[in-house]
Amino acid sequence: MARPVGRYTVILSLGVSLAVTSLPIANADFNLRAEASSADSAVLKTASNVIGKWSSADVKHPIPFTVKENGNEVAAITKMFASFQKPNENDAKIMQGIAPIMAMTEEDLIEAARKNAETRTRIDIHPEYETMVSRMAQMYGKTGDEQYARRAILVMQQFAQGYGAVPKSVNIQFHSYKDIIPIQCVYAYDLIYNSEQWKTLSSEVGGDIRSSIEDWFREAAMDMYNLGNEAYLSNIVPYGLRNVLGTAVILNDPDMIRLFIPWFEKLLSGTYFHADGMWHEGTISYHNQVVGNIVAALDLLKLTYSDPKGYVDKKLGLKLDHTDLSPMWSLLEKAKQIPTILQFPDGRPIALNDADANTNNKSAADPIKNLNNIELWHFGHIALTAGDRDDATQVNLSFNPLAEGTPYSGGHYHANNLGLILWGAGMEMLPDSGYMRSGPTRFFHMDAVDHNVGWVWSKDASNYKSRASQPTRASMLAYDPGTLSGKRVQLIEASSPGPEGDLAEVKRRQLMLVQIDGNRSYVVDLQRLKGGQAHELYLRSEEDEASQVSTPMELVQHPGETTEGYLKSIGKEEGLPDYRNLMTNPQVGNGSADFQFTSIGSTSGSSIRAYMNGIPDSEVIFSEVPTMRRTGGDAKKAFDFPGWHLYRRHIVNPETVTRYGAVYETWRSSLQPMVQSVQWKETAPADPMSSAIVVQAGSYEDIIYISDDTATREAEGFRFAGKTALVRRDKATGKPIWAYLYGEGQIEGEGVSVKGAADLRFKAVDAKGSNKDKSESKIRIDGLIPNDPSMKDLWLQMTFGDQSGYGMKIADAQGSMIRVQDRPPFELTEQGAKMLFYPNVQDQTGALLSGQNNLNVEKRQPRIIPGDVWVEIRKPNFFILE
Repeated sequence: MARPVGRYTVILSLGVSLAVTSLPIANADFNLRAEASSADSAVLKTASNVIGKWSSADVKHPIPFTVKENGNEVAAITKMFASFQKPNENDAKIMQGIAPIMAMTEEDLIEAARKNAETRTRIDIHPEYETMVSRMAQMYGKTGDEQYARRAILVMQQFAQGYGAVPKSVNIQFHSYKDIIPIQCVYAYDLIYNSEQWKTLSSEVGGDIRSSIEDWFREAAMDMYNLGNEAYLSNIVPYGLRNVLGTAVILNDPDMIRLFIPWFEKLLSGTYFHADGMWHEGTISYHNQVVGNIVAALDLLKLTYSDPKGYVDKKLGLKLDHTDLSPMWSLLEKAKQIPTILQFPDGRPIALNDADANTNNKSAADPIKNLNNIELWHFGHIALTAGDRDDATQVNLSFNPLAEGTPYSGGHYHANNLGLILWGAGMEMLPDSGYMRSGPTRFFHMDAVDHNVGWVWSKDASNYKSRASQPTRASMLAYDPGTLSGKRVQLIEASSPGPEGDLAEVKRRQLMLVQIDGNRSYVVDLQRLKGGQAHELYLRSEEDEASQVSTPMELVQHPGETTEGYLKSIGKEEGLPDYRNLMTNPQVGNGSADFQFTSIGSTSGSSIRAYMNGIPDSEVIFSEVPTMRRTGGDAKKAFDFPGWHLYRRHIVNPETVTRYGAVYETWRSSLQPMVQSVQWKETAPADPMSSAIVVQAGSYEDIIYISDDTATREAEGFRFAGKTALVRRDKATGKPIWAYLYGEGQIEGEGVSVKGAADLRFKAVDAKGSNKDKSESKIRIDGLIPNDPSMKDLWLQMTFGDQSGYGMKIADAQGSMIRVQDRPPFELTEQGAKMLFYPNVQDQTGALLSGQNNLNVEKRQPRIIPGDVWVEIRKPNFFILE
């Protein structure tokens, strides 16, 4: 039977009929109209035209289906609850809670319930009597005592009657469209559905109480839709989707389900997800929250719901009969894999941005479970991994697309662009701190100064907040996962100059993971910075335990002072000023010469040693800063666990290029370091973008050359040309063992004469793809690729007109067509490259959609990057010389 549910004008974002195949659902991703046609709007003027056309009496109550959770059979309908909503009190606690209500006269109870209902000043507020209703319904389900049901109905009647007077607003700060459904009462309604008190009370009051309560639930669903449909769908909205689908199941309302299926379509689209499946806020914690709730909502339908007999879906063409809808969205399938991807070798999650670090019972002896590289090519996070089940090293590089986190703004991103995270010897030796949810150090832990990053500071660009949520113009410049070399050499390089207003001309970081012997490796880290008046580098200590840092370099101690006070005292305050007051007890050294330092974990005994290059006229400051994880999130303990902090600064002019270089090695307490020395060399001729590094490790000597062009330069008796090259030779004999060359170039010297294939560069003229069929994911270029089977599994780099870009893995390449192993994240238009995945919308200022900048629909514009798209392919080369 149809029930009127309110006085709303409803605009539905439907209108595309899906062809129904032999499957019970459409077999491809679908796109719904942004606005309804005028004809649709004319038909759907009130809520009674949309939902409430089918009787709840046509399904069995309580909803009978069960599911196993933690080994126990539970009602499947409870999947409509978020974990923090789900009733989990024992009988004694329930009885204690409802005792005052059960002791009242009915007249007093009705008056108390009315007053309690009147405390609702927004529709997302749920006073305590709603919980009391749930408690009484649970006791009815266990005892059959009709007094519990009767009193629950009396309370719900007052809440239903008063709902129309509640202001139709929610707490927009937290996007509380999730909190509108009175879920405790909906659940209670299912439990007491068969009580005789419905007829008894309706007869006593002369009205249909059941109808009025169902109308309340439907009106709440319509409120959720009307307030949220055109708004930003935040990471907590899927909680509300669980609630509303549970309501639809209990009310047997197929149209309510169809009303909210477009919300799944919106959430599981390129507006909110990266092409590789990562949630747009860049944190595994909120990613899991969103995906977990979406999966739970869809599981709820699969477990508990079938369309009423005779129902025909004229809008979406869906027939639901315990149907799994999840295959409709290929992004959901990708998203479900992210937790198994974004993890350290020990299986613990990488606490990137506002992510909770799982450090319970953390030990360096934890087993190694995963030796895969992380290749989140679109989100911008690559990790190089090497080793075996006994020991491993993993180095992560983040190059996220969004300027958020202080100094830009809040949000869930941190200012960790081109941030390094190093895991080795069983521990996070150079970590990202993770998520401090509140307290005096909340924003410190989001700031660039508390991450392992470089920074280009300009006195003319200090108002970072004005550029919050703008693109960082991040780009993957090079990636070799080490397939050809057997993981002897891996590399990743990325650029992230930040918003144009940051005035950083060059901001690049290259990491190499070089195998020494067996499961032991070292990391090469080279940053190149240009622009502004100060180039800075920050490194931070371990989080999971205390550590002791030592260095042979001469340091001047300033006990009781702060870095802020010290720099002010010498009259040189250039650089990012954030939180220098939290950098205490500074020890200052001259950074002109090469230096090293060692940090040892006090519990694990795991060690890291960094060999850093000297920068003429630069300074080095070691200090102590707050760490986060050992506080357990307790703001009162924010300053109880200090750790070491390294700050390097080079005061420059805008034309200066600074190269910050480091070689890192980690080792367990039972082992000894293998790297004996590192020398940083200038090439001949010298070049501001080129470096040579000599690493003595084990029985080997490695000569590493890194440049930005293919000009020929000399270093350590070799002539190098190319962007990255390495020669390994026997330390005792000097005989070359093997050589590595990334892309075009050559190496000439004693015992070595090798050459790399020419790099390929083409303009993209078309890009097409399918979310379902990867064989259709292709980029067409304006030239011809040589017939070369070795192209398969190489990584190409694409660059857009604003310097940003992505890397993609090649499936095969023939003629003018490159088939890639994922859908290209753009399409070409006359205006430029139109982005198809996050970030693919912006406002008129160029700021991107984000949790911090949640643009409403009327402010959104497609993100189109003007200019051509260029595709480059470089082949790694590996040569055995023995």
